[in-house]
Amino acid sequence: EREGESQSKTCNSCKCPRESHDVFHEEWVNVRERLGIGQDQDKWGSRDRVISQGLAWAPPGLPPYKVDQYFKCLPQDKVPKLGTSGEKYREKQLMIQLPKQDLALAYCRHVDPAHHTSYEDFITARNEIALDIAYAKECTTKTDCPECGRSVNPGEVGVL
Repeated sequence: EREGESQSKTCNSCKCPRESHDVFHEEWVNVRERLGIGQDQDKWGSRDRVISQGLAWAPPGLPPYKVDQYFKCLPQDKVPKLGTSGEKYREKQLMIQLPKQDLALAYCRHVDPAHHTSYEDFITARNEIALDIAYAKECTTKTDCPECGRSVNPGEVGVL
């Protein structure tokens, strides 16, 4: 690939979607890195611990038994176990939700220099108003989910 072509949505060799390939650059699938937020190993745990559980990703800050509880709530084909369709699904979702061109001007090939300031203003406003990372936590009080209305009881894991 030539420089600048790596941000394409399709593979330059076979023209299939990039997420269909088994090889991904870590920067494309690590949410905290994509957003420019460093990893706090003491707070969030290590990647080695997640891999030792056979997972490509786990909700940060949860002990292993709560991670298991969290993933039991998901369809099995969506659980990001290493080498499974669940891992590929998560990678694809991240590329859809956080495309590089939505995060930095450096990944935009067709923004006229006259619009660079407007682009940066938009990104800053979007980041301050609408961009955030949810966290899985053990609930300490009974709470109703605002999306589905289901009750989340104390001791259960919820996404905040």
